[in-house]
Amino acid sequence: MPWIEDTVKDLMKIPLTEITHKMAQMISPDAYCMLSSTYSRIAEHRLTLAFYPSWWMGLVKHLLHPDQGKTRLQILMLLEEVKIHGMCLECKNMNADWVRDQGALTEDERELKKAINEVVAWYILKKKVSEEGEDNMMDAV
Repeated sequence: MPWIEDTVKDLMKIPLTEITHKMAQMISPDAYCMLSSTYSRIAEHRLTLAFYPSWWMGLVKHLLHPDQGKTRLQILMLLEEVKIHGMCLECKNMNADWVRDQGALTEDERELKKAINEVVAWYILKKKVSEEGEDNMMDAV
C-alpha cells in the first residue's frame, strides 16, 4: 500500500505541533498515536547523538537543523565520500564502515519504516474487520 507509506513519510516531515486535530482525526487516533510515538523515538535518538562531544561541533548541526538539515543517510554518504587530509583511504573507509555498522545514522529510517509497517498493519486489520462485519450482516439478511 504505497499510498500509506507516502502519507506517513509526508506526515513525518511536518512538525508534530503543526498536525491539527482535524488532520489527526482524518488519519485516525490510532495512526496518530503511532506517528507521535515515532516522532518521540526519533527526537530522543537525535538528542542522544547531539550530546556526544565529538559530534557536537560537527555533524550534529546537520542532524538538528530545522530548515536545512540533512537526512542521516545523506550524512552517511558524505562520510563515505569525504577526503580527509592526512588519512589514508583504507582508514577513512574503516571509519565510515564503523559509523554505518553502529546504526546511529540509519535509526531514523528504521523508526520510519516501523511506523509505516504499524500503520499499514492497523489499516489492513481495520479493513478486514469492517469487511467481515459486512459479510456477517449479509448472512443475517
